[in-house]
Amino acid sequence: MRNLPGERWVPLLLVLALGAHAGATLYWIHLDQAVGRPAVAEMLWHVSALVQAEAQGRLAELARDFHSGWVIWAALGLRHILGTHPDCLLWLVLVFMIGAQLALFDLGRRLGGPWAGLAIAVLFPLYPDVAVMLRRWTPHTFHYFCLAAAAACLVRSRSFNRPVATAGFVAFAALGVGASPMSTDNMTYLPAVGAMALGAGLRGLFLGWGPCSGEPVSRWKTLLLGALAAGVLGLVVWHNGMFQQDVGYIQSEMASARFEHHYQRWSVPALTAYVRYLYHLGVSPVLCIPFVVALVPYLRRGAARAEMVAWLVVPLVAFSLVGKKHPNYVFAVLPVFPVVTVLGLVALKRRGVGGVLLGFVIVVAGIQWVNRAFPAPDRPLARYLGPYDIVPDLGRAFEFEFVPNLEPITSFRHAREARLLYPRMSELACRPSNLVQVLYPGDFQDVRFILTAKNPCVDIVAWPDVSRLEVARWVLVADENCRLLEEGVGGTRDTGSGERGDTASGDVPPWATAGRRVATAGRHLLLARDVTVRPCLYLFARRPGR
Repeated sequence: MRNLPGERWVPLLLVLALGAHAGATLYWIHLDQAVGRPAVAEMLWHVSALVQAEAQGRLAELARDFHSGWVIWAALGLRHILGTHPDCLLWLVLVFMIGAQLALFDLGRRLGGPWAGLAIAVLFPLYPDVAVMLRRWTPHTFHYFCLAAAAACLVRSRSFNRPVATAGFVAFAALGVGASPMSTDNMTYLPAVGAMALGAGLRGLFLGWGPCSGEPVSRWKTLLLGALAAGVLGLVVWHNGMFQQDVGYIQSEMASARFEHHYQRWSVPALTAYVRYLYHLGVSPVLCIPFVVALVPYLRRGAARAEMVAWLVVPLVAFSLVGKKHPNYVFAVLPVFPVVTVLGLVALKRRGVGGVLLGFVIVVAGIQWVNRAFPAPDRPLARYLGPYDIVPDLGRAFEFEFVPNLEPITSFRHAREARLLYPRMSELACRPSNLVQVLYPGDFQDVRFILTAKNPCVDIVAWPDVSRLEVARWVLVADENCRLLEEGVGGTRDTGSGERGDTASGDVPPWATAGRRVATAGRHLLLARDVTVRPCLYLFARRPGR
C-alpha cells in the first residue's frame, strides 16, 4: 500500500480514529460500574502499598524493590495528577493502548506504507481479547506498547545493523520485563520479545537480508549488535529480583502435568487449547478467518516475515506444551494478528481486491466490537456479531470458564456498601484504626477498590476475620429482618412464608449475632443505614475514646 493517493490525509485519519476509539472507551468506562471485579482490582493493592509508603516516608525503600513493577509506579504518578477517581487506573490503561496503536502504526508504515499502518492501528483494539485487556487494570496494555515499540525499532534496525535502532529495541524490550508485579505476566512477555529478535537475527546471519526483500545487511553487524542486545536483555532479566525469587512459583504454575479437569498434557485437547481459544473467543472467527486467508500471501511476499512468524509461533507452541492453561498466557501474540492480516491482504496480486477485503474486515470488526461492548438485541447483525457464547469443551482445558464479554455492568454486587462508606473516607493518616469491619461474609474486592482509590490508608476486613474488630473505626452490619435496632441478640426470623417467628440466638448465623452485639453494646454510634432492600445495612462508627 505504498505510494497510494491520499497518503497526506493518513495522519489526520489516524488522529480521528484514535479519538473515536478513545471516546467510545471512555464512554464505556463511564457506564461500567464494576470497578472492583477481580479482573480490574487484581493489582490495586500494589498501588495502595506505594501510596501508603509515600505517606509514611518509605517510598525510597520500596523504590529498590523491583516487585512493584513499572506500571504500578505510573499509576502512583497518575493518582497525583488526576486525584482519587476510581476510574483513573482504567484511564491509564487507555493511554498505554494509544501508545501501542501509535507504535503499530509506525511498524505498519515501514512495512507496508502509511495506509497499512493506519489499518493496523485501527484494527488492533477491535480484537476481543485486546478489548478485554483495555477494560481491566492489568499491565498487558503496557506490554502491548512495549512489544509494538520494540518491533518497530527492530524493523528500523535492519537485523541489528543500526546501533541507534538496536538500542531502542533493547530499551523498549527491557522496559516490559519489569512492567508487572506478577511474575507470570512478565514471564509470558519474554518469549514474544525474544522470538522476534531471534527471527531477525537468524535471517540476518544466514540470508544477509533485512526485513524487506532485497535489502542486504552486514552479517558481522548482525552478529555483534545482536549478541550485545541479547546480553543486555539477559542481564536485565537476571537482575530482576522478581524472577530470581519466584522461580518456584513459576515452575509450579507452568509445569503442572495435568489440568484441573484432568486433561493429559500431551493430549490433543491440551495441545490445541490455545488455538481453539483464540479462534472462538480471543480473536473470534470474524477476525481469525481473514488472518488465515492473509497468511499465505504474507508468507510469500510480506515484509518482516521472520520477526512476525517467530513472534506468533514460539510463544504459542511454548505455552501449548506447558501443563497449566490460562487465557492470559498468550496475550503477547495478539499484536501479530492485525499486522499479518493487513500486510497479507495488501500483498495480494490484485491490490484492489486486497484493499476491499481489508475495508470489509475493519467494518465487520467494528460492528462486532460495538455489538459486544454496547449490546442491543434489536441492532442489525446483533444475533451474529453479538455477545459471546460459552464454547463447549473449551472450559475443560483451562482452569476456569473464561468468557471475555465486553458489556458494561451498570451495577456491581456491593454498590450499597460503597454508597454508605465512600463519603466517610476522608484523607486520614495511615493508622491501624482506619479499618472497616464487615460483619457478614463476602468478597469485597469491589468496595476495597473504591475506598482505596479515595484513601489508600483505609482497609476493609470481612467476616470471619474479626481479629481487629475492637480497633475498627467503622463496622458494617447486615440484617435480613431489617429490625436490628429493635432486637437484642435473639429476635425474630423470616420463616419464608410471610410470617415471623421467635428464634433464639443459636438459630441465627454467628455473623448476625456479632452484628447485633455491636448494635446493642453501646460502643458504636449509628452513622447511616440502607433499608431499601434486604438485607438492610447499618454503618456504625466507634465512639470517641472507646
